[in-house]
Amino acid sequence: DLQNNIKEGNYGAKPPQQIPILNNFLLNGKCYLENCTIDPNYDSKIGYVQDIVTLPLNDLIQENISKVYRLLRETDFSYLNSFDNLFVGNIDRERAADIINSISNNEVLKFQNLTMDHIVNGLHEFDNLLLDYVDQKTKSSYIYVIVLFIISAVISPYIYFTSLKKMAKNKMIEMEELVNIVFTIPTKDLLKHQK
Repeated sequence: DLQNNIKEGNYGAKPPQQIPILNNFLLNGKCYLENCTIDPNYDSKIGYVQDIVTLPLNDLIQENISKVYRLLRETDFSYLNSFDNLFVGNIDRERAADIINSISNNEVLKFQNLTMDHIVNGLHEFDNLLLDYVDQKTKSSYIYVIVLFIISAVISPYIYFTSLKKMAKNKMIEMEELVNIVFTIPTKDLLKHQK
């Protein structure tokens, strides 16, 4: 739900698809490491190929997550619940070597280990671009605020001297007329009406 709200721009910011600098991450695939054309670890058997690692960042992360779901569906981890502490008791050197070997030979875990550098570098680059974008927008907003302040500083005296001064002058004339009216009425007539 949070991801969809961010994607749709429901929190006040533009949706990521409308921020042009993010297109390389969201729409276009690219290499997030120095060189993706030659990697000695490419292995089509586990799915670690150039086409995968040059996917858009969201797709690469989604591919990684789908492989984890596959691992969780295909692997029975319930035996781990029977150990109070995995490193105490029946585990000897050979058993530990077998566990490490089975983890090292797991295709999904190999895929994850190999793609993790791509994902982390992509997220780091994504983060830097966003920070630069926010910094740039903050500076331009700061300039707008300064320009608006200068405009208001120029317009305020103009408004005072044109509109407000005329209004104040009219009110002063009205007050003088009221004072004149009050003092033209004889005092004895005023005293009659007060009783």
